[in-house]
Amino acid sequence: MRLKIQLIILILCYAQNIRPTSASPMSARPRPTNASVTNDTPGKTVNLSDPDHLKLSTNIKDVLIEARAWVTSDPKTTLKFDLIFTRLSKLDENVIENKKNIAKNSELLKSHGYNISSSSENGTVVGHCGYTAYFDGTGKIHFDNIVTSVSPDNSSLNTSGNFYVKTTGLYQVTWSAHTYGIVSMHLYEDDDVLHNSVFFSRTLDTDTRDMGSKTVMRYLYTGQNIHLEASYNSGKIQHLQFCVHLVASVW
Repeated sequence: MRLKIQLIILILCYAQNIRPTSASPMSARPRPTNASVTNDTPGKTVNLSDPDHLKLSTNIKDVLIEARAWVTSDPKTTLKFDLIFTRLSKLDENVIENKKNIAKNSELLKSHGYNISSSSENGTVVGHCGYTAYFDGTGKIHFDNIVTSVSPDNSSLNTSGNFYVKTTGLYQVTWSAHTYGIVSMHLYEDDDVLHNSVFFSRTLDTDTRDMGSKTVMRYLYTGQNIHLEASYNSGKIQHLQFCVHLVASVW
């Protein structure tokens, strides 16, 4: 523990560009004079008598090499320093390997030929909402009117219930409604039911209403279409709002 404290004091002294004073525990060890230590860079030595090396090196290995010179009379401590040097060398190898991997992966990403960005950044803002006041059957849900339609890409949500995709990307689809009885709704993609998109509600009598919503995220391609269907409806669906929002586009 005492040795660790001494080493920390030494490194802090180097970081502040000062030598340990007589009050420092490290002053008990005389600094070697006219000494040089070879580090792991071929042909490079650290001359401990050179005033330039009294400053903190930008290379932590150089700092440790200088610190090692203070404790060369202690074989156990010297061995610990050697182990530190070995580990630092291994870390250097890992850093080099990681840099190579990062460069390789960057090239792979570029080779795919597309970029993903939030829709607000690339200027493609798409949002549609349809509303129906009352629906008591099953099958495709139609809308009384389209309450929101922002479509610079010419995408569309029509009153027949279909949203037609113009921009490939990630979409958030949400619907909410008042229901009573037993009601089950699913999202359809290109006329295929998405079973994991089920909305289910059950109330025991006609005087009780339930309010619920469902949100799904779907990656949709240009030319696809989606719509909402009631697969089971023993009561009524009221005040339903169905919204589609482009979260991120791909171009």
